[in-house]
Amino acid sequence: MLEQNGHEYDPYVLEDSSVGFNHCSVEEEDGKLKVNGDLGAGVLDFYYDSTVKFMNFGPTIKVHGVLAYLEIHMEFIVDAKTGRNGKLTKFAIDEMKGMKVTASGLGPMNWAMNYIISGVTTLFQGFVRIFMQNKIRNHIAERLPNYQFPVEGGNIDIPKSLRN
Repeated sequence: MLEQNGHEYDPYVLEDSSVGFNHCSVEEEDGKLKVNGDLGAGVLDFYYDSTVKFMNFGPTIKVHGVLAYLEIHMEFIVDAKTGRNGKLTKFAIDEMKGMKVTASGLGPMNWAMNYIISGVTTLFQGFVRIFMQNKIRNHIAERLPNYQFPVEGGNIDIPKSLRN
C-alpha cells in the first residue's frame, strides 16, 4: 500500500522566493478585461513525503526539490464591471532552470536513488515542464472564477496622459 502526503504550496506566501512581473497588460474588450502577463519566480522550494508499506512495514521517503527560476505566460479574462467570472485563456511555462530533486529515507540506497533521480530529471525535463504546466494550469483555472480581480483602482491615481 502506498500512502502519500503532498504539501501544497501557498501561493500567497512566497517566503524566500522572489517573484517579478514583466510585460503585463490589461485591455478592455466587449465588456471584458483581458489580462496578459509574464511572471518570473526564483528559488522555489518544494517537498513531498510518501510512505511505501508492505504488511505495515516500510520506509517514509522524503523528496526535496529546488527550482532556481521559473517563467510563465498567462492570459485570462474577467468581467470589466465586477472583476468576477474569470476564465483562464492561456497558460504556459516558458522557461524552467536549475531543477534539482533529492530523496532521503532509503538509508544506504539514498545515493543510488539520487543518482537515478538526477539523470531522470535531466533526461525528462521537457516532460516535467509539461506535467507541471498542466497541474498549475488546472489549479489556476479551477480557482480563477472564484477570485475577484480589482477593477476600481482603489487609491491608485492614473495620470491623465495614461488614460484613454
